[in-house]
Amino acid sequence: DQVQALKWVKENIASFGGDPESVTIVGSSVGAASVTLHLVSPLSKGLFKRAVAMSGSSMGTWPVPNNQMELAKKQAQFLNCPDDNSANIIKCLKTKSAEEIANSYVKFKEAGALDSNLIWLPVVEQDFGQARFLTAHPVESVLNDHFEKVPFLTGVTTDEYANLAFDLVDNPQLLQDMEKYPPFTSIYEKDTNATKTISKELRKFYLDDKPVDNSTIASLVNLYSDGMIGFGVNRAAKLLAEKSNESVFYYRFNYKGRHSFFYLPDSNHTVPYGVAHMDDLIYLFHNSKQFTDYKEDDPETDTIEKMTIMWVNFVKLGKPIPEQSEKLDGVKWEPFTTKAKKYLDIGNKLILNENLNEKRYNEWEKLFPLSKYQAKSKKQHG
Repeated sequence: DQVQALKWVKENIASFGGDPESVTIVGSSVGAASVTLHLVSPLSKGLFKRAVAMSGSSMGTWPVPNNQMELAKKQAQFLNCPDDNSANIIKCLKTKSAEEIANSYVKFKEAGALDSNLIWLPVVEQDFGQARFLTAHPVESVLNDHFEKVPFLTGVTTDEYANLAFDLVDNPQLLQDMEKYPPFTSIYEKDTNATKTISKELRKFYLDDKPVDNSTIASLVNLYSDGMIGFGVNRAAKLLAEKSNESVFYYRFNYKGRHSFFYLPDSNHTVPYGVAHMDDLIYLFHNSKQFTDYKEDDPETDTIEKMTIMWVNFVKLGKPIPEQSEKLDGVKWEPFTTKAKKYLDIGNKLILNENLNEKRYNEWEKLFPLSKYQAKSKKQHG
């Protein structure tokens, strides 16, 4: 559906005063993961010229399966559909409303999934001669130089998925078996030979083998932030910087305003925990349903102006700060490269830094090495 939308834009944007040769795709969270999938999909080739992936990537620990039949059967059972074969499952699911299907996701959570929004994942389709959106894992595609080389803007917030850490601490069922349940199962493939080893290593690295409770919340937030978002975003930046001849711009959104997508549970939606997942969107898009409108003299206005200028610049020019200016604190946003891992820290001031969360991301690199994709690639092409 996204490919069809991009094709429509390409074919019709000129009628609305747009340039079909200057299309930028932008996504946040799962939308950002979609952006990175379009980078490697043969079906999306030539449909865009720039890409923005905010707090999401398909190149981290999330598995990209080639078969989700067991999930389909479980989905069918939750909706009182037969689960004996694909044809009957599809036939029955087509009789269900969108609301019924969406409501059934809660049952996945009751069955042990911490985040029921992350149940269904993109698949690498088997080749039956049809047009395929994904022909290999995104990491393999980039390693094999099968991706769209365009200017790329990507980054994270400081406290991605802090809410999951609080959900875990408040859920006795999920705390019973720390090797089987989160903080691990929603981050990477569960029930494999390596699962327990990886889980133990992560628990030791982030929690120092301390119990999971309110005293270790901050460490657990870092674990979720890195496993769900940060590591994948960082890996995408590194791979694209190495393999593409186009610039990669990397950032951390670190500005804590009065509003957030996640508040401290006992604060009655008045005290943000930190800078949560998607909080950067508050400073780019109007959202009066969730947040009050900002006035010119509000403290957040300065950050809104900076974010808007940088993102519009990138969408139009492929560079977020084409030239230094006082409005943007005189900073020069240098691209992220393999030799200089620069990122823009977007806080009260704009500051260019280097090596974001390096020690933490290196731990994930050790547990999820590129070598497994390189070995698979050699096997397929050798």
